[in-house]
Amino acid sequence: MTASESEPERLEIDTETWSKRDLIQVISSRYFALGEVESGEYSWRVNGINGKSVSECLLDMNSHLEKLGMIGLLDRGNPPVMSVVELPTGVFVMPRWQQVVIWITMFSFMTIAGTGLLLRNNPELTFGISIIADSCARFSIPLAITILLASEARRRVASRYGVSIGQLTPLAFPISEPIWPFGIAGFISQRRSDQVPIPNRKALGLIEVTSPLVLFLSGIIMTIVGVSLTSTQPPPLNSPPMVFSGNSILEMLQFLSIIENLDIKLQWLDPLAIAGLGLCTVAWIMLLPVPGFPGDHLLHAIMGPEDLLSDEKQTLIFASTLFFMVLVFSADPWFPWLVIATIAVWRRFSPTPILDPFVVDESKGLDDISRNQILALMIFILIVAFPGIDGAYGMSEWDEGIETSEWPDEVRYSVGEDTIIPLQISPDGVMPVSGWLQFRIEGTETRLVLDSDCNNDSQTCIIEGVTQFEKGLVNLIISAENSVLLHNRTANIRIFSEISGHYEEHVITIIPDTSRYHNRAVWELTGSLQEPVICTNFIIEDESSGNVSISNPRWSLINGSSIARGNNQICLLGVNGASISGPSDYLGRHLGPLLTITWDDGNTSSWRTPIEETSPLVNSIEGTLKLPQAFSGNSVGFVESTAPFCPTQTEFPEVDPNITWNRTMGDYSFIELPDEYTGNGSLVVQEGGWLVVCDSNTMVSSFLISNGPELWVSPGGLRNGSSFSDSSIIHISNLQNETLPIFVSTSGPPGELWDIQAPDSISAYSDANITLSITEPGYEAVVWVVPEESRITVHSDIRENWK
Repeated sequence: MTASESEPERLEIDTETWSKRDLIQVISSRYFALGEVESGEYSWRVNGINGKSVSECLLDMNSHLEKLGMIGLLDRGNPPVMSVVELPTGVFVMPRWQQVVIWITMFSFMTIAGTGLLLRNNPELTFGISIIADSCARFSIPLAITILLASEARRRVASRYGVSIGQLTPLAFPISEPIWPFGIAGFISQRRSDQVPIPNRKALGLIEVTSPLVLFLSGIIMTIVGVSLTSTQPPPLNSPPMVFSGNSILEMLQFLSIIENLDIKLQWLDPLAIAGLGLCTVAWIMLLPVPGFPGDHLLHAIMGPEDLLSDEKQTLIFASTLFFMVLVFSADPWFPWLVIATIAVWRRFSPTPILDPFVVDESKGLDDISRNQILALMIFILIVAFPGIDGAYGMSEWDEGIETSEWPDEVRYSVGEDTIIPLQISPDGVMPVSGWLQFRIEGTETRLVLDSDCNNDSQTCIIEGVTQFEKGLVNLIISAENSVLLHNRTANIRIFSEISGHYEEHVITIIPDTSRYHNRAVWELTGSLQEPVICTNFIIEDESSGNVSISNPRWSLINGSSIARGNNQICLLGVNGASISGPSDYLGRHLGPLLTITWDDGNTSSWRTPIEETSPLVNSIEGTLKLPQAFSGNSVGFVESTAPFCPTQTEFPEVDPNITWNRTMGDYSFIELPDEYTGNGSLVVQEGGWLVVCDSNTMVSSFLISNGPELWVSPGGLRNGSSFSDSSIIHISNLQNETLPIFVSTSGPPGELWDIQAPDSISAYSDANITLSITEPGYEAVVWVVPEESRITVHSDIRENWK
């Protein structure tokens, strides 16, 4: 370098460089008037500049900070607190190919669920391309379109606020059972809510409410269309149908007559309606205040973080969550509610809580109009979209005959007038019912024919193809003539239903519409066979009074003879065997004595009423009952669940008379005994049921099945009195392989008025005759046979003639 050349100018370098805080502070000072420093690392109290609000200043600053990988946040305060933080990094976004794979998988799951629903409602269908296409058209495609619509609506609302929130990915289960029959189960957002900056609480509220609202509205439309496509006639089911509870919207639409026969259709809904209910249910679940759910984010938007996290609100949320959990677990509800309650409690009290949404400007709050709109919409959906405590369930009693719960249990009739008793015929379940009704009047001395509008005189009605939508009606008629014959007595109408293999009975008590009447159809029997006591009640509702009398040597009054206004109990004490000594009614029960009331006005009233539990017995040994030859030419059956009766249909399997046979009898099972039957068959039955003997559909006799030595007594049966006034023979058949001694027990007046001749014993599989002779007129003997463990006792009681 020569002297003439000038030296270059020195460059001075400042050895003090800016810190990150200084950088952020300088940038922040360009957009805000900075005030006091707050506790955060980069936090200040701020005010707007240049006449702008702090929210506008924040938007301007964030447009600059975003390039530096940072973002400014505003919290509520006076003045507000501004903080600068790093933008979330490493945010995972699912690649498009993975999204396509998941969508294809979930769509397949929804199609499988829809196929299951179609097969459940119509088992006659066969799995194939056609049913898969039907499932796509009526279930999975409508679901997929709605999900895409909800996802896109949410994305567009977010983009209006400059938020890239991504799409929703569905979660589906390939099941069509009541545990969750809707296919769609929920959604997963492509981006976590705590990693996506949301400009303010209003934006958060609108974004989070969009997808549940779209799902709810679409679900309602699909449900209405699906319900309208659902038939009112039941499908050909072979398993319990799946019943849905519906929601308040459907009930409101039914009230407005927009939807008809909803209760019927909810039992076999079209898959499109099920998809709609599923969308409504998912929308309802999404709005629940469970951490991480849109409903919890909406609470954040409505209340703000400070109010939401305050001690008072947290205590309220804590108590409400515990109460909800206890309520759900104690109510034994639908299984999904147990899962949701568990998730809610676990997330609310987890040591690693779900992070709150990333709201940039908390200071702006939510204006009253937006808050009220979002809150009202949230509450409305939570109320009307609630799918019920049960949600969906399998109907256990879906094919149970006819429904009798609406039939009357008591009817008043007027003497001298026709009384009509309407019976609505509808299925007890969902399947169409066909069969027969039988009915009879019980509690009278003789058989009274009960009329009906069924155009026959056999006391039967045929039922054909009755459904929940097309119900039937049968009118039973107590004619004026029969009302006079009833003579102010209380009786029972017993109705038997034979419907598609289901046999049931219903009893209607008919009471005279008068001020003086019996209020029991039969005498109530207490005591023992040796010392029977029978009681009844007589109601007097006016000022009448009178005296009760009986004219029977086997019975005596035990509680006085005077009766007056009120409920008068009349009880009689009988001698040994008195309860089975009277004549029998047409059902085989013994009648009590003739009861006469002499009224103070000089009129008299008389009744003869059956005594309960006085039907004859037949014995079995360890459930095996041998049928005597006396039943040949009749149908014989076993009835356990109702009173004895003969089915209307008479085509029963016939046994072979030439071989020894043994047949197990179920409830209401019958066999046909040919005329050539010789007594070589046995039935396996349950003790306590009825052995019923039928001629066509008319009951010839019925016997209560007991346990003990197998004997057959003719006439009468076991423990069943037979009356004689002259010479007679009691025939006993020993049906078991054991010789039994015979003991004779007699009671009556002393002297030589009667004579009984009986062998000392009866050999195995043999017969014996007991001969009774009464030598004096005016006397009557009652004879009955009681088998005991080691002997046969023949009882006889001789008294004056029955009066």
